[in-house]
Amino acid sequence: MAGSHFCLSVRNVDGVRYRRAGLLIRQTRRRRAFRMGGAFAPSAGQETRPPVMALSAELRMAKERRMCIPARKMKPAVSPSTSSLRVTHVNYKSLAELNAHCWPRRRLKEFELILAVRGEFEFINHETGERVEQHAGDILVIHPGELHTYRLLSSAEHAFFSCIHCMMTPRVPLDQCPPRLTHWETEHAMGELFRRADDLRRTNGLGSGKLLAGVVRLIWLYLQEPPRPPADARLTTMLNYLEAHLHEHPSRLDLAQRFRMTPQRINAIFKHELGMSPGAYVLRALAGRAYALMRDDQLSVKETAHRLGFANPFHFSRVFKKIYGHPPSEI
Repeated sequence: MAGSHFCLSVRNVDGVRYRRAGLLIRQTRRRRAFRMGGAFAPSAGQETRPPVMALSAELRMAKERRMCIPARKMKPAVSPSTSSLRVTHVNYKSLAELNAHCWPRRRLKEFELILAVRGEFEFINHETGERVEQHAGDILVIHPGELHTYRLLSSAEHAFFSCIHCMMTPRVPLDQCPPRLTHWETEHAMGELFRRADDLRRTNGLGSGKLLAGVVRLIWLYLQEPPRPPADARLTTMLNYLEAHLHEHPSRLDLAQRFRMTPQRINAIFKHELGMSPGAYVLRALAGRAYALMRDDQLSVKETAHRLGFANPFHFSRVFKKIYGHPPSEI
């Protein structure tokens, strides 16, 4: 039944098309006959609609005679997801390892993304007078062509930062760039992405260049849509408490006693806002802090486990492998 309906629809559509085409051709024949001094009048019983083959040929000729200048193709909008991205420089190191702690009056040809892991920094735009202070967890975006100075404000002994230089072709408009300064929590995956970019820069594999570009593009997309603050004010208070007492491995019962709520209510708030239980959040935060201690401060597995309050290195290794997929000894 559906097939017959489809065939009738096609015949109807073709019939409309042919009738319109036949009208166009009849009008053309009348004009031609008028110019030649004759008249066009079909005899009685004559089929006015031309055959299909003739109709197609005459219709094509009529379209060619009435052809207009084709519309100009519009250039597609430039966006970071469609631009070609090339990473020119990546570092992830302590300021104590560098001789220079100030980069005065420079103008770059590419974007620079700077993550402040520890310490305080300052950005100065000499053309607009803009001054921005950067603290731990902040990511600063410097646009190409800006005459600027970037310098360290705090002590270089404990300062740590990471910067990525990347070029996009064609150039991304300013209204599609991330904000100048974006704050991220220290335990967020953003720090891991900067570390991963530095690891890929040191790798000479066949696909390391494409992987590096993919990681930097992911950082860019994260910066365009920063994480929304928790809607529940109680969650913010609980996260601050966990951050300060992370080495004690607080449990859901500890949070319930501290904030005078039931364990079920604590679990419901974490599930709704973060998509994980309080226990899972604590393990992820511990693994992230452990990674930073072993990678940045060069602590051993035993020293890291002791500083983070684990009973022994074996328990710490199991937790770390559960989060990152590989043992801490491979860092």
